[in-house]
Amino acid sequence: MSRFLRFEQGEISYLSPEEIEPFVLKAMKKYERRLQPDYGRDLLSPEEATEVALKEQHIVLIEDDYLLGFTFGSEFFSKGKVIQEAFLMRIGTGHSSLLTVLSSIKVLKTIYKVAHCYVGTRAATNQSALRRLYRRYGGQELLTVMRF
Repeated sequence: MSRFLRFEQGEISYLSPEEIEPFVLKAMKKYERRLQPDYGRDLLSPEEATEVALKEQHIVLIEDDYLLGFTFGSEFFSKGKVIQEAFLMRIGTGHSSLLTVLSSIKVLKTIYKVAHCYVGTRAATNQSALRRLYRRYGGQELLTVMRF
C-alpha cells in the first residue's frame, strides 16, 4: 500500500512520490511563509521540508484542496496505534472545507484501524478559531504544548 493517497469525490486512489511531490512543495512554501518568523535560520527550506515529508510521512491529498501529512504512533499507556498529524495545509482554492478534512480523517481511521487521530493548530492563522471548530465537530482538547 502506498503512503500517498488522493481522496477525491468519495474515491480513494494511490499516488506515486513524483505525483504528490508538487503538492507537498506547494504546502511547504506556505509553511515557510508562516513559520519563518518563529524559526529563522533553523527552518528547513521548502525543498528540504518536502524531501523530509516524502521520506517520513504518509500524505493524503484531499479534493486537491488540502494536504494532510501524518505518522503513526502510540500513547505510552495504550496498545493501540494512533494517527498523528504532522501537517495540514490548504493548498487549493476549491470548495472543500475543514469538514471535508475531518470526514477524511474518519476514513483514515477506518482504513488503518486506529482508534484516534491527533491534530494540532501550530501553523493555523487563527489557532483559537481552529481549536473551536475542532471542538464543535467532536474534537477533544487533551493537552497544551508550550515552547520555551
